[in-house]
Parts: sequence; C-alpha cells; structure tokens
Amino acid sequence: MDLDKIKQQYQGATLAELINSHMKTLYKEILPQVIRGTLIEFETDQIKRLEPYIDEYINNWQNPDVLGNDLAEIYEQAIADTRSFIELNNISLSDKRIFDVFHVTTLKLTQQAYHNPKLMELIKNPHSN
Repeated sequence: MDLDKIKQQYQGATLAELINSHMKTLYKEILPQVIRGTLIEFETDQIKRLEPYIDEYINNWQNPDVLGNDLAEIYEQAIADTRSFIELNNISLSDKRIFDVFHVTTLKLTQQAYHNPKLMELIKNPHSN
C-alpha cells in the first residue's frame, strides 16, 4: 500500500468532509461492525494496545482547527504519530495496517459524532466557531 499516494488523494479535502462522507455511506448502526471488521485483521495483542491509542488520538481531532484543516496534513501527521507509537511499543505493522489505524480512527470519530450533537455540529460546520 502506498501511503504517500493516499495522502495525495486527500489533498484539498478536510477531515470534516471525510467524516461527512462516512456519515453518508455508513449508517451508525453498521459502524461498529465495520470497525470490528477492520480490527479483526490485527493480532489480539495489537488491538489491545492500539485501541486505547486510537481512542485517545480522536481527542486531538475534536476541534474546528483540525476538522477544517487540510486532510492530507492531518493524514500525514496521524501516520507519523502511529509509526512513532508502534515503534515505541514494539509493534510491527505493515503500511496497510498503519493505514487501517488511521481509517479506524476516522470511523470511531464518525461514531462519536452520531452520539454527540456538539461534535456533529463541529463536523457539519468546522469553520463557524
């Protein structure tokens, strides 16, 4: 998997737009299944260490500056942060699995937005605050 090619595809979009796209294609009822379906590809001990990391990382994204920022930059930072995390924790992941960490993070943010009206409003209008 070419992570740089994916970054190029994200240029010009925002994180809020990606989350809105998830909301149009993934109903809140199926999101848990999609998340589990992605995480099942990881080893059990990897999931145990990555899920708290992902859940904490989402907190970095819940503000208008990040939600309205260029998605390519957010993606690049998230990939770099994930690489640092797995290196520090002696976790070996392929580029495909590193992308999956990013993808699950976006899916979990989408899931949170369905249950948090304030976050939903931020995602719908990231530049209005």
